[in-house]
Amino acid sequence: HKVLTNQLREMTEDQLISRRVESDSQVRVFYEITDLGRTLMPIINQMYQWGTDRIRQLQVIPKFNINEDEAKQ
Repeated sequence: HKVLTNQLREMTEDQLISRRVESDSQVRVFYEITDLGRTLMPIINQMYQWGTDRIRQLQVIPKFNINEDEAKQ
């Protein structure tokens, strides 16, 4: 909880997100990405694509079928 709060505070200070507090019967806090924060989206999307491609590369294709011995019998 503390880590999330710190990260949100830092992103607010860096103007990547905005923070809005509404007080009705209870206090609610809303966060929204700013125009400056949106400029990071191409970079984030490229990082996501890199991670997806890397996971695909790391998957091992078995060199044998676990059912091979049964099929030979």
